[in-house]
Amino acid sequence: MTDWRSLPEFEGIDLEDTRVTSWAYEPGAARVTLALEARVLPGHPAFEPPAEGEAAAAQPARLVFEGVTQVTGLPLPPPREWLERLFAAARGEAPAPVDTLGTLRRMPDGAFWLDATFGPVRVACASATLVVSVPADEADAADVRPAA
Repeated sequence: MTDWRSLPEFEGIDLEDTRVTSWAYEPGAARVTLALEARVLPGHPAFEPPAEGEAAAAQPARLVFEGVTQVTGLPLPPPREWLERLFAAARGEAPAPVDTLGTLRRMPDGAFWLDATFGPVRVACASATLVVSVPADEADAADVRPAA
């Protein structure tokens, strides 16, 4: 079992302080996508210093699992109450739902196991890619790091 801290594609990202904002499963494309607000650390290409008074720099990100053959533990689709809280937060009517990724591991069989507030999830897949937005003044639109 390999912890996310050992995977090079997560260098400069603090998953323990990264929020899951939504997720989707596309069975026809064999893809699971987690929408994230990633805590980006200094040294990562997408790092932006936090605004005054902010504790951490968060960037929109996606964790994309490709070649998915099995998903267990992930509520599909996201529960209605989760989406209602998310939309209320977008309208400024409520705080955003807070669901952080507590753990992400690559299992010996190649599957990924993650634990979040909504529970443990196992994704058997061919690959996972973390896509993090980068500052607008940089040439590339995204930093894409495929999982080993």
